[in-house]
Amino acid sequence: MSFQTIRRTVIASGIALGAVAAAFSPAAFAATDNDTQSGSIAPIESVNYTPAGVLTIVPNTLQADTNFGSVNVQSNANGGWTLEVASTNGSILQNGSIADIAYTLKVAGNTVDVSAAGTPDIAKDVSVLTAAATGGANYAVLGSIAAADSNGKPHGTYSDTLTFTLTNK
Repeated sequence: MSFQTIRRTVIASGIALGAVAAAFSPAAFAATDNDTQSGSIAPIESVNYTPAGVLTIVPNTLQADTNFGSVNVQSNANGGWTLEVASTNGSILQNGSIADIAYTLKVAGNTVDVSAAGTPDIAKDVSVLTAAATGGANYAVLGSIAAADSNGKPHGTYSDTLTFTLTNK
């Protein structure tokens, strides 16, 4: 075999090996693509008032911080939320048109003024993310009846309607 033949064989082998190496190199198979994965959580704004049921009003007896029920708030607003409460009768338990018994109201430990019928007052104002977890947060609703306000009242059912409004910030 001549030197020229050997040289051609070595060159041809080198080219073939180079082509094979290029074909199997990572750069030959690499392809890239990217995008951003995202997800979202829907806003939650839920309020649920559960009254305590029928109260036993004891005439001529101070009934301080009587259980009027509880209110559940669930909000995932990062800026917080505001809870308002309004009274249909202006903070008065009414027995039809027969008699009235005034009361004061506390929600979440805060005294609220619902003495103007239908006009809401802020019961709780939160400026951070708080009630986002499943189940939200429960707050006590308490009413106080002065002894003089129930003294001498006729028997019967006395009632008022409380309306709670939750607003995400």
